[in-house]
Amino acid sequence: MISKFLEKRIEILPQEIKEDPGNPLELEYYLVECDSKEEECNTAQKGYGIEIIKKNNGEVLESILIRNIYSTREKSENLIKKLFVNSVTPVSLPYILDDLIGV
Repeated sequence: MISKFLEKRIEILPQEIKEDPGNPLELEYYLVECDSKEEECNTAQKGYGIEIIKKNNGEVLESILIRNIYSTREKSENLIKKLFVNSVTPVSLPYILDDLIGV
């Protein structure tokens, strides 16, 4: 079973957006917990991952879910903090993870 926990929701104000300065964007960062008993988790132990959702006026524009990045909740929470402090978007998450942890 996969469980999601909202860790942080941030709003990017229009003056910070270069391509579309009219509407603010929301980024939501979730901690994803994957129980080892489920086939979709594909791991022998409990794993923790990340989901980032980018929204505009409540409509989902982009999202990404990456499971089983770490086996501890604490490491995953610390990673999420780094991501939201730097306003990482769903599109850039794979590149950022590659740089940070070599995933």
